[in-house]
Amino acid sequence: MFAKAQPLAVAGTHLGDLALCPAEPDGFLPADARIIDALTAPVALIVHADRLNQELRAARQQTVDASAAERARIRNDLHDGLGPSLSGVALGLEAVQASVTGHSATLEELVRRLRSEVGHAVEEVRRVIDALRPSALDLHSLVPALRERALALTLAAGGRLQIAVEAPDDVPTLPEPVETAAFRIVDEALTNVVKHAGATRCRVRLSFGTVLTLEVHDDGRGMHPDRESDGRVGLLSMRRRAEQLNGSFHIVSRRRANTVRAELPLDT
Repeated sequence: MFAKAQPLAVAGTHLGDLALCPAEPDGFLPADARIIDALTAPVALIVHADRLNQELRAARQQTVDASAAERARIRNDLHDGLGPSLSGVALGLEAVQASVTGHSATLEELVRRLRSEVGHAVEEVRRVIDALRPSALDLHSLVPALRERALALTLAAGGRLQIAVEAPDDVPTLPEPVETAAFRIVDEALTNVVKHAGATRCRVRLSFGTVLTLEVHDDGRGMHPDRESDGRVGLLSMRRRAEQLNGSFHIVSRRRANTVRAELPLDT
């Protein structure tokens, strides 16, 4: 039996060779040659399309990696550079204001205004950091990204907490602001569960209609929203994200159960 190497080419570009072995001991028959000629072009197109897909996936991954790296750089520059610098200026102005109190009303007013402006700048930096799109959403859509995050938190908890993410199979394409807000709200809710609830089970449920409804339910101890140690800052952040999209945010806390619920309009 003699193998035959049939060249595969598209637009004059050689892609490789198709190795063929005859079914008969005497080699290829004339009818085989016609069949091989008829199949060569479609096989070459399939190989070419597969290579293009691989190149496209590689290019997309490079773009995602570059985007994530740039986002991380901006976040770090703001968080570790500009943010602390502005906070230092604010503290310096506070000291200046204390030292000039009672000496000059004009100078006191000027320092007060400067402190206010710096304070606004610090809040703006925090807002920019907070608004950066999560890198997980560059690689996945919302549901896979949440499942990946839930798995990471489950592993980090050493198996003491089991987190399940429930969602329909036919998830619609979401507006980017809604997808970002939904991921951040669920991520913050899960973080609160891990840090404060002492729960063993947590369920994240997503449903889609005219609004995206998010529910995060756990079997941990009830939260006290007035206590910052129980995640008050995180609760305020989740509420703000929902209300910025004209949505709603509610939390129901009992002695051994908590439910965080948010509704985000899908016409954003």
